[in-house]
Amino acid sequence: MNKADVLTAIREVLAAEFAAQKQTAAAALDEATSEESRPENQYDTRSLEASYLAGALADRLAALGQLCAFFDAWQPADFTEDDPLAVGALVSLAEGEQEWLCLLVPRGGRKVTIDGSTVTLLSPGAPLGAALLGCEEGDEVEFASPRGIRVVEVSTVW
Repeated sequence: MNKADVLTAIREVLAAEFAAQKQTAAAALDEATSEESRPENQYDTRSLEASYLAGALADRLAALGQLCAFFDAWQPADFTEDDPLAVGALVSLAEGEQEWLCLLVPRGGRKVTIDGSTVTLLSPGAPLGAALLGCEEGDEVEFASPRGIRVVEVSTVW
């Protein structure tokens, strides 16, 4: 796994998502300001509901734009097996037979598929992200999850 390829894929996914969200927000704004959305009586709330939706989508678009700008400018350092994990580390984790990849980023919550592998963007505020900070390759990490206490091993660090 190449960290540069991961970052490129993340940037592409976020750019595509931004473009789609921009179209959705524009359509919601058009609906909110359309003549057809004007209330027909005092109980008709189509226009009001459409304006709430347009506002929420605009807020979501702004947050996604900030995330895109962050990833466009971000150049995380490379890590070695002896470096303690910090934001910017790409790690392979193992739990029994299951393995997965995580990239520690300031704002997580997304998954990106690259060459058939899924990379989870993990925030240091998440239980697993917090548990990984300061660990090194080969360490076992215990963290609380909705399924209870889990233990994973840091297999590889990039």
